[in-house]
Amino acid sequence: MRFTPGQRRLELAASEFARFGEPPSSSVFAAGGRWRAEAGREWHDALRKEIEATQGSDGSPVPAESKPETRAPDASSVPAETPSSQSPAPATAPAPRWTFEIPVRAILVQDRWTLAVEGRADQILLPADPAAPIVVREVKTVTESLPQPPAYWRENRPAFFSQLALYCLGLAQQPEHATRTISGVLLLVEPATGVMQEVPLDTPPAAWLEPQARLLAQFAESRWNSRLRLEHLRLLNPFIETRAEWTSALQRLSDEPARTILLEAPTGFGKTSLALVDALQRLRGGTVSRIVYSTGKNSGRLQVLRELERLVVPGALRTFTLNSRAEHDVPGIPTEPEIWRDNWRRAAIDPEHLFNEDRVSLDALRALGTAAAVPPWEITKVLLPLAEFILCDYNYLFSPWQAGVLGGIPGWDPAATLLIVDEAHNLPARTAEARSITAEAAEAFDALDALRDAGASRDWLRHWEAWVDFLDELGESREADLHTLYLARDLCIEITRLWEERPPFRLELEQPVMDALEQPAQLLPLLQNAPPVYLFRSPRARTFRAACLDASAETGETLCAFQRALLMSATLSPAEGFADACGLAGAATAWIPCDAPWRTDAYNVIVDARVDTRLTTRERHYRTTAETVLSFAATDFAAVFFPSYAYAETILTYLRALDPGFRVALQPRGATPAQNAGFLEEALRFDHAVFLVTGGGLAESVDLLGGRVTRAMIVSPCLPEVSPERAAQMSALERGGAPDAFRSVYLIPAMRKVNQALGRLVRGPGQRATIVLHCRRFAEAATAGLLAPEYRGGKVVRTDAEWAETCYA
Repeated sequence: MRFTPGQRRLELAASEFARFGEPPSSSVFAAGGRWRAEAGREWHDALRKEIEATQGSDGSPVPAESKPETRAPDASSVPAETPSSQSPAPATAPAPRWTFEIPVRAILVQDRWTLAVEGRADQILLPADPAAPIVVREVKTVTESLPQPPAYWRENRPAFFSQLALYCLGLAQQPEHATRTISGVLLLVEPATGVMQEVPLDTPPAAWLEPQARLLAQFAESRWNSRLRLEHLRLLNPFIETRAEWTSALQRLSDEPARTILLEAPTGFGKTSLALVDALQRLRGGTVSRIVYSTGKNSGRLQVLRELERLVVPGALRTFTLNSRAEHDVPGIPTEPEIWRDNWRRAAIDPEHLFNEDRVSLDALRALGTAAAVPPWEITKVLLPLAEFILCDYNYLFSPWQAGVLGGIPGWDPAATLLIVDEAHNLPARTAEARSITAEAAEAFDALDALRDAGASRDWLRHWEAWVDFLDELGESREADLHTLYLARDLCIEITRLWEERPPFRLELEQPVMDALEQPAQLLPLLQNAPPVYLFRSPRARTFRAACLDASAETGETLCAFQRALLMSATLSPAEGFADACGLAGAATAWIPCDAPWRTDAYNVIVDARVDTRLTTRERHYRTTAETVLSFAATDFAAVFFPSYAYAETILTYLRALDPGFRVALQPRGATPAQNAGFLEEALRFDHAVFLVTGGGLAESVDLLGGRVTRAMIVSPCLPEVSPERAAQMSALERGGAPDAFRSVYLIPAMRKVNQALGRLVRGPGQRATIVLHCRRFAEAATAGLLAPEYRGGKVVRTDAEWAETCYA
């Protein structure tokens, strides 16, 4: 879909025109579209071969004995509501000529908008007799049983008829057909049985298309009004007093011509407001038509919304937060499309009206869905096209299973969209995880029960039982053996075939069940092609996992599709390594580092080299670590960061034995941002120290420590746990000639976590902090070189006497 506002022109594909405005999941193009598309292609090919076999390449009849067999039944045997378009012509008349996949362009004018629609008609019958009508036949595969009354299809599949009507109108607009009669026929095919049904277009094409054209014209007018409104977007000053370094960075960002930009700025610099001001200026100037702001954590999205409130006056920008599908779920709302589609029509949900308050909250969507008996997730998908600023998780851009939510937006065009990726240091790992697939026996068992309850076919039950048995018998393994891989591949082939021939869309199955049923088909291409960037294993019993080790190529492809992509974080360094991990090597990528003068000399750093916190040796130093915490927090509250809860809990046990009166608060597991904030407030009031986990919610993306906690201790460089996945990553890098695979796989991710945690302590001018790096590895060049410049060059203590002298100084 392409807008040319100055000409009031909208260009789009026939399928976009036909399905526009439908409740998303009710569209035959939506859920399971991949399987329907495959089945559709197969039937298109089969029908085309059958017709070509009867008429020959030049249109002449072919002897019956030379006809090849096809999977499709003979079209002349199909019951139809109108005489078959394949009825034999009189022997004396010239043979009619079928053509296939013919480009057709239709022009509609509606409410001052010109709609130029292009598509390919499946089949066109061109009779040699100019008095005979031209027949346009559109082939669609369906999951319903055939035949159904024609009225059923006109009510439940209007997009089919809209597409057919477009092709009829487009042909009629061609000068060579201006005087011909053109009729349209919908040929419906049920792939599972091969039964077909013809339904005629019984309404003049222009009359059928007028309501859809009006709907699109209204949408185009809304986009036009949006453009006019954004041209006058007024941005407020995000700061009472703007710092010179921030203004300088904004100018550099505004002047940078590169399409992909890596921006590194310390915590407290104002990265969020910097990115928003630059993006909103481009939106106002018409350089881009939409902004997508992607984050990896809910806490990050809350900060973006707060910054937007400071930057944009109410009513100026349509902002939408795209939450996860699970967060939209409301018990008791019907999920069967036939039911909630009727509820949708009765409720007359108006997306324009919902945006009157700028932002539509999740609570409001859930309340509206409950009142209308419509799944809130479906309401969300209808609101997305109207949003000018979309705030979402990485998965909606970088996961192959969820990217279709944004990709399915009418008018979605990455080439006209500005993408902001916040906390981008997490992106490579998150994208790899999003492309990994884990099949669990427990989930497969639940799916089997659901299939039985829904009355699934014998084939589905038999093959799915085999898949359940396969998963149930798996033991833990570092890497799957060939026997396991071959067995998994064979099972996935059979289940994928079932998806293609008898997809379970008619069954009333919940989304988690459908997700489980799709896993074998998602695994199949990986098992067949055995890509080197995947590791197949069982991380635990009754589990099969295809772990993506490197998603850099896919990440880079996604990023480079956008008109402009800004990746920002406080810890992107080393820049070259991060660019490679995002698939940006060789791309036109700019690096913008931002310095904060007020961070110079803000940290007093002590490297405690008395202990070795490696997993194999840390037990010898548990008492020393506990005594160090006691002495360090004796004069002021201290935050102590550990690489794991187990390590923190062990030191807490030692502390209680050494000094029962020393009060320590341990970070709760799985807490929300609000719970973390409450936890920290209470710890600051009543405790001597707080134990946090590096990489957790209070160590990254939470701005609660700056200016309030002035003493921090990092216990261990926080290297990731040794795992088969990381071993495979190292092997792959070594085979590729990488000079230091250990640095890339272990050291860099570890030190990014350390830098993230320490960066939270000094967030503005005048703030200072004393930090202890508790492990002799922090004194080693390989590790120290990956610390941010502010944390390098600290005093190294190697004896208890040196520690006592330094700690109490």
